[in-house]
Amino acid sequence: WLYPNGELDTVDFYYKFEKGLHLTAATGVTWLWEPATNLSAANAQSPMLTDYNEFYQVHIKDKYNCQFVENFHIIWSCDTLYPGGQLVVLHDTLTQPEDIRLEPFIGERQSDWSPPDFLSCTDCEDPVASPGQSITYSVVMEDKFACTHTEKFIFTIPIKVPNVITPNGDGYNDCLTVFGLPENTTFYLFDKSGRNICSVPNFENQACWDGSEEGLRSGTYWYAFDNPNYGTLAKGFVLIVR
Repeated sequence: WLYPNGELDTVDFYYKFEKGLHLTAATGVTWLWEPATNLSAANAQSPMLTDYNEFYQVHIKDKYNCQFVENFHIIWSCDTLYPGGQLVVLHDTLTQPEDIRLEPFIGERQSDWSPPDFLSCTDCEDPVASPGQSITYSVVMEDKFACTHTEKFIFTIPIKVPNVITPNGDGYNDCLTVFGLPENTTFYLFDKSGRNICSVPNFENQACWDGSEEGLRSGTYWYAFDNPNYGTLAKGFVLIVR
């Protein structure tokens, strides 16, 4: 009377290409999955689905020694495999320059890598990226089901500006260096009254600026980093101690 038909309803499971996909059966004492194809274990309550298979049946024995069957129907389409047609393979935050190999997750490459900035190559399988600013790389891939999807590699570089520089030649905090600025960024410096006393166009990442070309004295100044595409990236104050 617990299981009049000896079976529970069929469970529809939408297959998506993600890490750690599990089929979870009802509560019991023992489980036996059929077929054992593409499962991490055939006798676990929640085995991992390692690849696509359309139907599964699990024989379950509960604590009353009653046996019943549960069915799983695995549904896939290109839309369920990759919702939105995209797969984010990597989302990383960088605080210093790094060389990172971009390795697609699944399928064969169908397009060049985009954008080409800071890449060792654009028409190769696993390019090396050396991001100098926040950037998102993408490549179109095709899997064994003939489904195409876009794989994305997202790098976020927080712009951190030191607020004290001591240009005395001792090798410590001698100049203003900023990692993560996009190209064509202009550095503006203002005195306490708001007067613009210095502008440095194309302030490159890791550029060493100590104010010596402007003859700046010790004191507190206000700065802004502006970019024609992204607006004001950072602003604040910097103390120069000579």
